[in-house]
Amino acid sequence: METVVDLTLRNELEAQIFDIPSHVPTEPIDDVSIIDDPADQAAKQQQTSASSSAPETSTYSNLKRKREEGEESEGNDTCMICFEQWTNTGEHRVVCLGCGHLFGASCIQKWLSERKHCPTCNHAAKRRDIRTVYACNLVAVDTAEKDRALQELSQERKLRVQAQERQKRLQDELMKLAVSRDELLQEISRLKRRLHDPKPTTDLQIEIGHWRRVWTVRGIFGGARVMDFSEAQSCILVSCSLPQAFMGNEEYSLCKINIVSKSHQFMGKLHTKHIRDCKVEPHMGTQVLTCSVDKTVRITNIENNTLVHSYAVSDALWSCCWHPKNRNLFFCGGAQNRVYLFDTRITSKPCRIIAGIYPQPTHSLCMMGTSLIGGTTGGCCCWTFMSEDLSDTQSQVSCSAIQLEATQCTSVSCDASLKMCLASFRNSESAGSKPCHVTFRLNEESGGIQPEETLRLVGHAGSQFLSRSSFIKTSSDGSDGFSVASGDETSKSLWIWETKEGSVKDKLPPHSSPVLDVKNVGSFLFSLSDSE
Repeated sequence: METVVDLTLRNELEAQIFDIPSHVPTEPIDDVSIIDDPADQAAKQQQTSASSSAPETSTYSNLKRKREEGEESEGNDTCMICFEQWTNTGEHRVVCLGCGHLFGASCIQKWLSERKHCPTCNHAAKRRDIRTVYACNLVAVDTAEKDRALQELSQERKLRVQAQERQKRLQDELMKLAVSRDELLQEISRLKRRLHDPKPTTDLQIEIGHWRRVWTVRGIFGGARVMDFSEAQSCILVSCSLPQAFMGNEEYSLCKINIVSKSHQFMGKLHTKHIRDCKVEPHMGTQVLTCSVDKTVRITNIENNTLVHSYAVSDALWSCCWHPKNRNLFFCGGAQNRVYLFDTRITSKPCRIIAGIYPQPTHSLCMMGTSLIGGTTGGCCCWTFMSEDLSDTQSQVSCSAIQLEATQCTSVSCDASLKMCLASFRNSESAGSKPCHVTFRLNEESGGIQPEETLRLVGHAGSQFLSRSSFIKTSSDGSDGFSVASGDETSKSLWIWETKEGSVKDKLPPHSSPVLDVKNVGSFLFSLSDSE
């Protein structure tokens, strides 16, 4: 094989290497052909091929193969050039390039001495780009499983809290049902004993007309004035003075008397002066409203005797009533010709103050439709609200006197099912009127409120104690049959008036003192005096 040598190029290279002056003449030499022996030429060619191409090919092929194998173990502590573990110190300590890839120091230095790029990403690199990494161990932690586990744990905790709350509610309901069951079982046992006992008990000794005295409570309270019935708790609430009060430190409360078990319980101190009125909330029956001459009104939970709301005003309060449709609203009648409207959503003060007609205290309040009816010793009056939003101070309220042929009103009550009102009056020598009970309906006309008097009952002794009267619904078929119950101060007994004939039908056994309040609940009629 012939080898052609360019002697001119060779002379130029030698001149650059050995600094031969350019003025030294060099004679151009023609191409020279050197003919070697065929055997020597073959051996030389094989040696040249082995020494030049073999290292280059083996380096790239090995690195490529190792890189492909190393993709499976990416992220461990091995050098991507030699695939040996790097160290914290020494020649093979861990370093990185500007692109961020990690290598052993000796490997990358040798690599960059021959090639000017990163062996991993081919990014341009130089030896001065090498940075030492000070780390004991570099591990990329996969937190996906951990995050998922934490999320499941949080969800599990929420479900656990919900389950615990539901369990607590069910336990409370179970306890209430257990108490109700025990009370019902006791009542069944008592009724069974009464059924098998041929002798009448002391509770059933007196029977007059259609009425039979079944129960009398004496000696557990004093200073009673008013009462109301809680159907939800099956108990009568009686205003009274607390028995532990002494040395002038009077405290007033309500006494709960269970009509099933006949047990009683005081609700704790509610007021510092006499309670003038109490009304059970008609919607749920779990709260009672009390007002007192100590100028405060309170809402108390009947079941656990806890205070719900308390308000203070500048007037002594004589009467109260709930709104029949809106459980958040209630009224209180004051001693200075004012009626206060309260909203339980406003806990600081009354939301509205309405002026009345008569200067006397408003001792009775009841609501019929959109009209609020109040009773004073000067007469009866009616407030008509022009807007459904009663708490709106901009809405108009008209106040007018209810013209009845009687004065000195002692009690006013309403019955929504009968759509009638009942007013009781005592005798007035100046006006020439006699004690009577008047039933009437309200006709709302453009000219104001005009009462339609339906009945006048005359014949009982006058009331000096502002005792209250009540309707008694006598028909169970939904008709308008009713009677009237009121106390007679002279006989200290409860009279039942027959409205069809206008006369007294029954006179029940007397109390030890005049009857102050009457309450009809279903087939039961409750009467209250000062101490029984």
